[in-house]
Amino acid sequence: MTGFSGDLSSVLKKKSIDDQRQHRRFPMHWQVAIVFDETEERPTYHGVTHEISLAGMSLLTDHNIFTEESVTVLLAVPPLFAGQRKKVVEIRAHMIYTVHSSDHGRFRIGLKFDRFKGDGRELLAHNLRERAIVDRDEVE
Repeated sequence: MTGFSGDLSSVLKKKSIDDQRQHRRFPMHWQVAIVFDETEERPTYHGVTHEISLAGMSLLTDHNIFTEESVTVLLAVPPLFAGQRKKVVEIRAHMIYTVHSSDHGRFRIGLKFDRFKGDGRELLAHNLRERAIVDRDEVE
C-alpha cells in the first residue's frame, strides 16, 4: 500500500477541469482584440489566442486586464488557403481569470463565450475542424 490516507472513493469521484470540459481546446495563435463597453471607458486591448474551443479561449496579452462585465471579442481567423482574406468573428464573452504566465512573460486571460454574432460559431467550428490534427468529429 502507498501512504495514502483518506477516502479513496471521494478521490475517484472528483473530476479534473479537463474532464469537465465539453469542447476540445486547440492550440491556435490568432490575433484577438478585447473591446470593453463604453461605460467602462477603457481602451481596446490586443493579444493572441493561446488555446481556443467553441466554448471559450485563453489569450495572451501584455496588459493585466480584468472585468466582471461582458466584453466583445474580435477574433481574426486566418484564411485556410492562400489568396483568401481573414475573417473576423465577433463574440460576447466574460472573463473567468487573468494570471501572469511566467512561461510566456505575458498575462493569460480566460474567456467564456456567451454568444456569437451572425454565423460566427459555425465559422469558428469550420476553421477548427479544418485545422485540427485530431479526429474532426471532436469539433461539434
